[in-house]
Amino acid sequence: MSFTALAMVNDHIVVLRQRNSLRAAVATANIAAIKRLNELPSELTRDEVLQELTPLVRRYILANLSEGMRQSADGTLDLQILPDRSAGIVDIEVKADLGGAIVGRYLWGRLVKRTTASSVTQRMVVPVDVVLAIDVTGSMNYSIYQGAGSSFPEEHRRISVVRQAAQVLVHALYDQQVESGHVAVGLVPFNTTVNVGAERQDWVSDLGQGHKVIPAGFGPWSGCIEHREDGLDLSLATPSEAPFTAWFWPSTLEYRPAERAALAAQIGEAVRGENDWSAGNPHVNYHPSPHFGCPRSQIIPLTTDREAIGRAVQALQSWRGGGTMTHLGVTWGRRLLAPEWQVAWGLPRHDEEQGRRRVIVLLTDGLNNAHDDNGTYPGNYQHGGVFHREYSSHYTGYGRAGNGAVEEGYRPGSRLAGLAHDREDRAALDAVLVEACELAKAEGITVFTVSAVPRGHPKEQELQERLTACASSADHAFVENSDPEAMQTAFREIGRMVSAVRRIAGR
Repeated sequence: MSFTALAMVNDHIVVLRQRNSLRAAVATANIAAIKRLNELPSELTRDEVLQELTPLVRRYILANLSEGMRQSADGTLDLQILPDRSAGIVDIEVKADLGGAIVGRYLWGRLVKRTTASSVTQRMVVPVDVVLAIDVTGSMNYSIYQGAGSSFPEEHRRISVVRQAAQVLVHALYDQQVESGHVAVGLVPFNTTVNVGAERQDWVSDLGQGHKVIPAGFGPWSGCIEHREDGLDLSLATPSEAPFTAWFWPSTLEYRPAERAALAAQIGEAVRGENDWSAGNPHVNYHPSPHFGCPRSQIIPLTTDREAIGRAVQALQSWRGGGTMTHLGVTWGRRLLAPEWQVAWGLPRHDEEQGRRRVIVLLTDGLNNAHDDNGTYPGNYQHGGVFHREYSSHYTGYGRAGNGAVEEGYRPGSRLAGLAHDREDRAALDAVLVEACELAKAEGITVFTVSAVPRGHPKEQELQERLTACASSADHAFVENSDPEAMQTAFREIGRMVSAVRRIAGR
């Protein structure tokens, strides 16, 4: 009798443990089933849907049971799956013999019946605005693999890898079963400036003035702008409140001709500038010309048009010149998401919808810098033992690093003014990135970060640290993407985290 009582207590504990284990396994399988249901073509019949879901549910349940329970359940698992697409629900009921009972199994045969569990999972339709902020600097045209050299397949270019991975995220976000308007996606391509579109001439206050006059043969303003000063570079002040300055890269031929000629005499050859305009060939990567460094890919405001954002992502191009200013992705992401900017983008003004999520996905392949092209003037120049040093970066959205005349592209009072070395401009730009990320997170924006730097790159660890600090949490930072498959996995996981599902019932 004592043995029987002890065995019955043991049976009770075993049954509770089995039931809890099966419930957890079914809940996990149910989430996988609802996700798969939302991916299936709408024309499938109910039987065809069940053919897709049944092996998936079975696999997830068995995978989430302990080894002993799995062995017992493998031959006894009884599934009933009821998908309801219109309601966004999958109802699963499971029965299985999980073994382990003493009294029920050995003394009274089958007194302990098969363990049962059920779960219902529903798509959580949370309205969401997502901005893809993508680095389009020249290095994005390099290989995703470290040490690949200059010859590699097109599909290994970082910009190509990112285009394909971003399409995975777009596909995940624009679920056909979600009510229209619940998902909107925008795009911010950036290097040291952004292209807001040449049609937005009313955003700038100085088009065609001073050194910003574009001579005949070089075409009109391309749509790139400079960062505003007086603390406005990270603000949400709209163009009507604080206009921008048009972005043109000044011609190196136009200034300091005497110094340049003297240096040429010293070294015995012509001294090239980093942007010697050439009217005869103005549109080769927009270089040399006033448009050198202005990315061709434009900002795309938030849209519910899945095809439009897909085309824009697929058309992303890397663009040489200037350097990398990652804070632009965050700052312009905030400007796409801010209600007060909707009218500026040509959208109807709306206040923040109750419960609507706002997300920025920031991707870059490099550390912040204002690039200094060694071997050009102005800047560091060395030939035949003659060394000319005047630290001066490429032209950027903050103008040049260092000091000089405004007409030469220097901007007193900007974040790059007065800097004498590239280490200083990196530190200044890193600081503004931190500030931009903190502003976004304080505004309730979820920030995901993605690295496109190859594994083994000298700057890999530093970039990982900076992107992790920018993200909403370490779980929101995807900083180890050494091949196309890893990049797609990262974007697929971001899609999963943004497009959540919820379990609404279970027993």
